[in-house]
Amino acid sequence: MTYMTDTQRVELSLPVHIMLSVLVSGANCAEPAGRPASLYSADVERWKADWHRFNERLGKDPIFQKSYQTFRKTRELLVAACSEALAGVYPEKKEMSLLRRIERIHTEIVEPYVKADNPDPRKIGIIAFYLLQHLVETRTIIVPEDSSFGKALEFMLPALSPWEGSTEQEIQDYEALNKSAQKQVRKILLHLQQEGYYKYIPMPLAA
Repeated sequence: MTYMTDTQRVELSLPVHIMLSVLVSGANCAEPAGRPASLYSADVERWKADWHRFNERLGKDPIFQKSYQTFRKTRELLVAACSEALAGVYPEKKEMSLLRRIERIHTEIVEPYVKADNPDPRKIGIIAFYLLQHLVETRTIIVPEDSSFGKALEFMLPALSPWEGSTEQEIQDYEALNKSAQKQVRKILLHLQQEGYYKYIPMPLAA
């Protein structure tokens, strides 16, 4: 078995965790958030109403049902892939420490794009795709097609492209988003290198 350092295992795990965040924040068929911590009745009532609308649509809309099934399968694959680089390698305390490190770093990357005033989840999705593409092209990581991550990407990547029937304006908007995302990859990779990860790979070429 090839020996890997803690840093290398974190580098393997980060793209999977980023893609999981992209899926959860961007899927329009995801379940409503968990029960609010707030004790205010208005917050609880909104939460109940969200679940009612979700269940009602799930029961009546076949297209939504299919999307939700794909979402759940993709999420299951990504959750499985998230633990593959660490599971069974470390004592539980060390594994949890590394998972917290991964959580912190990937949150720093994703949050600016999903917490903005007018977030577009596709942008961080496209950024994540180009980052992953660069890591694969530089042979920093390998994603076997039959791995949990590889199977999850088969479901995710088509959703990051213009959909069939897009209007001319929607295609233009996508191209602008795509170009901006490619520029952001350099910024994110620089941040990761400052954190001590992917230190020896070149920056992607400018878009």
